[in-house]
Amino acid sequence: MGTVRRLSPRPETPELGAAIEAFLATIANRNTAKAYAIALRALAAEHGADAPLTDLEGEAGADRFAAWFTARWGTAAAATFNARRDALGSARDWWHDQDWLTGDPLRRIRRARTPDRTRALDRAQIEAVLTRQNLALRERTLFRMLYETAARVEEVLALDVTDLDLRNRRARVRRKGGAVDVIVWLIMFATTDRVCSPVSTAILGLESGPLFVRADRTHRPEVIRTEEGRGGGAVSAAIRIWPPAARKKAL
Repeated sequence: MGTVRRLSPRPETPELGAAIEAFLATIANRNTAKAYAIALRALAAEHGADAPLTDLEGEAGADRFAAWFTARWGTAAAATFNARRDALGSARDWWHDQDWLTGDPLRRIRRARTPDRTRALDRAQIEAVLTRQNLALRERTLFRMLYETAARVEEVLALDVTDLDLRNRRARVRRKGGAVDVIVWLIMFATTDRVCSPVSTAILGLESGPLFVRADRTHRPEVIRTEEGRGGGAVSAAIRIWPPAARKKAL
């Protein structure tokens, strides 16, 4: 013989205005509540605060909702469009949790995409950026390494001197997720008259430590001169030629 279970009655669905105010009361951040209220009270003005929340259900509810939303914010900036949609979506989710709403009145409204108007630089423009005279040697080295290896910023900044294979112009990096990989660069540093090859870490007297470190106000990195050219190449600059007193602190 089957078991008889008593079904809990569905809570009484409030009017739209009351449902909106109930949701807004749950938001602790005043700025967020104020931003959400823009879209929600506009919805109440369109449908009527005393309209039943169930007016948003079904195909007719979704059609009316989409027509209203598009007419109101269809030509707005993508950020505004998405902010209003997200506010209404948050209210919808909360109403679902209260068993006041079962459908999705926003199902016909897709998030707006911000068009990417970024223009790629040609090779000459990139070289002009990387060889600017007012660009510090550390930054010039970092930017060129990022450009030539296509590595993530975090991967390059995390490099240690011991990660470098200067002879083969490559280095070990830790990818997102922890996997170890190898990046390879072509020419690390170019001047107007010649290309400087990297110098070994032995010349710098450094065997370990971070490749890119930040100088403080007391100690400034020096630019060395070697037989390979002024500045000793990008890798020597990247390893940071610290004064002896500051070298221990830097590493």
